[in-house]
Amino acid sequence: MHSPTFFARRLYPLLIASWLLTPLSADRLLAGQNADVDLGLSIVSSPCGLQSGDLIEFFVAARNMSEVRQVKFDLSWQPPDAVSAVTGSAVGVAEENHFIVPGPPQIFENRAEFGMASFGTGIDGEGLLARFTFALASHIDAETPVDIRVDQLSLGPSSSERDTIRSPHMLVLANYCDSFAQPLSRGLFIRPQEVNADFSPTGTGKVADGSSGEIQLSAHLLRREGAFLPDALIVWTIDNRGPAPLYILAAAGALEVPPGDLLEGTTYTDARGDAFLLLDAEPGGNASSSVVELKACGESAEEDLCASARVTWNSLSTAIVGSTSSLPEQLHLGQNYPNPFNSSTTIPLSVPSGHTADLHLEIFDIAGQIVDVLHAGLLSPGTHHLSWDIRNSRGQALASGLYFYRLRSDTAVQVHSMILLR
Repeated sequence: MHSPTFFARRLYPLLIASWLLTPLSADRLLAGQNADVDLGLSIVSSPCGLQSGDLIEFFVAARNMSEVRQVKFDLSWQPPDAVSAVTGSAVGVAEENHFIVPGPPQIFENRAEFGMASFGTGIDGEGLLARFTFALASHIDAETPVDIRVDQLSLGPSSSERDTIRSPHMLVLANYCDSFAQPLSRGLFIRPQEVNADFSPTGTGKVADGSSGEIQLSAHLLRREGAFLPDALIVWTIDNRGPAPLYILAAAGALEVPPGDLLEGTTYTDARGDAFLLLDAEPGGNASSSVVELKACGESAEEDLCASARVTWNSLSTAIVGSTSSLPEQLHLGQNYPNPFNSSTTIPLSVPSGHTADLHLEIFDIAGQIVDVLHAGLLSPGTHHLSWDIRNSRGQALASGLYFYRLRSDTAVQVHSMILLR
């Protein structure tokens, strides 16, 4: 494994928190009778020119199946708000064997789950399993690259005997095209989580705490096979055009980039082909806004490829500047960070004033089994950050995969997903 680093002109070494990801060396997470299943995609929609209301459609196939009676798909997409609806259906050998689909795909932010099962004869051999249709959101145009992943497929004779398969090639790309509406064979792309954010309150910019100014970016290198290249070196150039200070958030602290400074750093893409960068900014002086220009470059077999992005921060309109903040107005479960993660992760939780009910924060796996309970009982009003060390309630380390965390109260349930990559 490469050791990702970020360095300034004076070569200050820092480990970027979002970059501490170990590429997966194998696609098989379990080793049962379906551990040798191979997956394949058949894409029926156009790769270029897709926009608001258009559909991305594809089939998923498998071979080397043995007595498969239960199938579960985990899918995701980027950008997170690119999809307005998802449908799924059983086709091919699943339809022929009378697989039952209990309901439409269940959507959690930019992820979806879809399952089906048979109470009769299982599937042996190969064939098509499912067809998926993704409707693009109203703001998507033909210049917006969209990618949809089949993150993993779990299948087997029963829910307790399923093998989980993950493949980086299970990727559908849309609008990764040139000016002639032809699919690109290579390229480097930067995707900001957002390009315009409020400053973080003063005193919070140096900490990865989910505050308002945090912006996550990812760079990914497209290769000829239509997938993003893992373990690729990415060189970042960060130009803080000010006037506010910029922070690169890291596991060992934060690297401050003063206004007018230009820094360069490197990292490697993870198993999914993404290299992450987490930035934050808080007001400096009388600054009402601040701008940072970014550039990422990577090497392909043919040439060096680069992409650029600009992000801005603006003055907070409602946040209290200082070391304290206003109490939350409602119960809220935030997205864990970093995500994906490989050693530990933090889950933010906001409790409003006057909330007197017990709260239960639970971690469960893709089979719906609770693996750990982070909290059970009362929590004081305010924002809490609960850490999970990726072990179950018996202290055993858990395997790579998709997990969910659920907040339960007497009146509501909130669920988010997260990915553990060892």
